[in-house]
Amino acid sequence: MKINNVKILALVMTALVAVAATACGGKKNGNVLPQAVAMAKAEKKDISRTVSVIGSVEAENFAQVFPRGPGKVLKKLLKEGDAVKKDQPIMTTRRDEVGFTYKPAPIVAPIDGFVGRINVDVGDTVVMETPVATVVQPDRMRVKLDVPEQYMSAVDLGFKTDFSVDALPNEKFEAAVTSVSREVNLKNRTFHVEFGLDNPDHKLAHGMFAQISIPIETHKDAIVVPLDVISWEADKQFVYKVENGKLIRKEVKLGLRNTKNVEITEGVAEQEILAASNIFELKDGQEVVERATAP
Repeated sequence: MKINNVKILALVMTALVAVAATACGGKKNGNVLPQAVAMAKAEKKDISRTVSVIGSVEAENFAQVFPRGPGKVLKKLLKEGDAVKKDQPIMTTRRDEVGFTYKPAPIVAPIDGFVGRINVDVGDTVVMETPVATVVQPDRMRVKLDVPEQYMSAVDLGFKTDFSVDALPNEKFEAAVTSVSREVNLKNRTFHVEFGLDNPDHKLAHGMFAQISIPIETHKDAIVVPLDVISWEADKQFVYKVENGKLIRKEVKLGLRNTKNVEITEGVAEQEILAASNIFELKDGQEVVERATAP
């Protein structure tokens, strides 16, 4: 029994040592291990303050299709997405009038392109004013939007910017201004702008919604850092510079900012390395190492 008691005591002591080691997990030989943090470099580049505006994507050339006379839809000859030539029939109709017999009448495409949308079904009654379909030419697109009047000075012909569409959230498209209205809508205090771009792979579709960012103020050759490096404390802002493996807490002054980056006008120089994670857990003088990034 004495031997068993000795073994049990040894196991208990081993467990206590393991617990103590775990409790000191951030230490080695009595010293605190450097904390792993993400790091970012201050860069000199342009930064813009932007305003986001929602617009609609359209084919630069498209046309609605109308019948040449009244009747009922007899047959659809093409479906949505099919290529079509000018004057090619998309569907046929037949006039239904008591005492008379009419031949099927074709409803034809007014331009070359693709059938964008068919608005009627077989058996529907149509008249000359019924838009039965749309034909689009998707090689060249435009984005139409109404911009608040206070930003009129920021938009001019040839101005380029990026936009995105909900259907392709991970892609950006660049477009250039092709027309600017100099008349302000008195109801909503906006002016009309159109952007144009090529669409060779037909990723953009007629009728999509677009979110376009318009730079309204730009600073050239500014010191720019990611927003993640800034510690916001009341009405002051700080960063943690990384020098020789240690943190130096530094108050900074900020300039323009957007959704990802911010300009630093005072307190940081180009190429300086800054901590970019766990900002509110860091301390002045703390030792750090760069956190490994996933391959």
